[in-house]
Amino acid sequence: MLSIVVITLTPFLILLYLVKLKSIFYEDREGKKKIEATFEKYESVTEKVSRNEYATRRYGYVRINNNEGSSILARLNSASFLEKEFRRGEKLDVFWSNNRLLYWHTYDIGLMKYFPSKSTFTKKKRINN
Repeated sequence: MLSIVVITLTPFLILLYLVKLKSIFYEDREGKKKIEATFEKYESVTEKVSRNEYATRRYGYVRINNNEGSSILARLNSASFLEKEFRRGEKLDVFWSNNRLLYWHTYDIGLMKYFPSKSTFTKKKRINN
């Protein structure tokens, strides 16, 4: 009986978790400046995960043009498990969040674009003083 309840509730709980992730991302993105960048390349980076384990991840690098005419090459961080493949020279909208450069349309890919961007049932109520 318990296994039937767990099997029945698991997809619903996963759906709630994904909606919460999307709403957190949208709250973080709110009020940030949208920056236009040009995709340059992918680069593999090996990082230490634990004591004797290493993981190799692919990061995209984008070029951001400054107002002075110069440009910088910055690593694009993935905010979710969803990753979209970019082509060299493709224009992207990005934003800075906690010293990480994130793709503006991260959750507008696949089925995630149909999930609500605000989770009213999981949002904490704030008390204004």
